[in-house]
Amino acid sequence: MMIQEAVKTETKKIAVGVTGLSAVMLLVFLLLGKLDYPAVLGAVLGACAAVGNFFLMALSVQQAAGKMNGVHAAADPDEADEESEEEKRLAQQKKAAKRVIQRSYYARLLLVVLVALAAIYIPCFHPLAALIPLMFPRLVIFLFQLLQGRKGEKN
Repeated sequence: MMIQEAVKTETKKIAVGVTGLSAVMLLVFLLLGKLDYPAVLGAVLGACAAVGNFFLMALSVQQAAGKMNGVHAAADPDEADEESEEEKRLAQQKKAAKRVIQRSYYARLLLVVLVALAAIYIPCFHPLAALIPLMFPRLVIFLFQLLQGRKGEKN
């Protein structure tokens, strides 16, 4: 499967934002006198997991959109007209796309849980330094939307 340009672009934005916020977090660790090797390793683990999680989510959305190719208003599978093969096909495409998203969600949730457990139980990682970056993609998305809103107001 080819990775669409939008997935690459958005993942790069998230990666830059998560890296910047991780640097700020490590600066706070430094100012608090808590910056050490486990904090840096934790930040790297958390940042990689956060960006990876976002990339996998974007990839699953791309895959689900591919399954919905040409479907604008797919019928509910339970309400599909028995006589219409087209409605049945559209309903099946919708179900397949939904399954892709659901499987991706559970796989990514498992990834985050495994990263959290590793951060907590493996002593070379500082738990907070690894867990905090997992929240950064949402913050980055919020900040990008805020900045785009302000650009729109100026124009």
